[in-house]
Amino acid sequence: MTLKFDSPIPVFGVAEAKLLHEQASRIDGSDLKKIKSCVIDLENVKSFHPGCVPWLCRISTFMDQFELKTVALGEAKLNDLIIKNGISRMISFYSNLDKFHSSQGVYDKENIKLFLNTLIDSVLMAMNVLLEAEVKSTKTQLVTDVNTIPKIQAGAMAGIISTHFNGNIVIGFSNEVFLKVMSSFLQMEVFEISSDIKDGAAELLNVIIGQTKIKLNEKGFEMRQVIPNVITGQDVVVSPMAKQSALLISCDSSLGEFFILLSTNAKM
Repeated sequence: MTLKFDSPIPVFGVAEAKLLHEQASRIDGSDLKKIKSCVIDLENVKSFHPGCVPWLCRISTFMDQFELKTVALGEAKLNDLIIKNGISRMISFYSNLDKFHSSQGVYDKENIKLFLNTLIDSVLMAMNVLLEAEVKSTKTQLVTDVNTIPKIQAGAMAGIISTHFNGNIVIGFSNEVFLKVMSSFLQMEVFEISSDIKDGAAELLNVIIGQTKIKLNEKGFEMRQVIPNVITGQDVVVSPMAKQSALLISCDSSLGEFFILLSTNAKM
């Protein structure tokens, strides 16, 4: 199902977004059960007003009750708006309808395996180089119970946004291992976790994702860079978003044990 205007509009603002929301809400629920996606076609729009975001969220929420994926088509400015407002988990972006259509054939096992293996191998390789420590995965398992995810005291999380797969990557440490990791990463002895050192977790993950993006883009996944957020606390529990599959990768290194949690919209 596609939501669009009959004629091109120069600016997509509150009034225009509201009209599309009204258009969506008038659709009979029984008809929505027959389709898989709601495509918001904004390919011809050149400018986007931030006020349209709440209405895009309302459309996505309405479609979600019928378990429908919401997709937006348009220029890169639209994708930037989606990312900036933190709604990339609700609305997927494609530059045009052909890109979206072509993406629907990639959710086979081979492509999922290629994406995940490339991502995991690239992350581990980047950590080996950045930390000057031998880093290897000791166990990889599909998360079926969030209680199996280890609690962490320090780490970082970032969104994964690519042509075919979206989700999150989390890297988590105990305080003891985190101090060793930061000492190696910053090339200086770290004895306590200050606010600056906490920020180092996000900086580390940011560099890791930058290196990983190169490998994924070489294979056609068109991954975008997203600024990570810091995670700190006493025994923090990190779990994937609803309806997302997740892999828990347990890792070991000369600096200690840690884990990577990778969640995507693909069915693993």
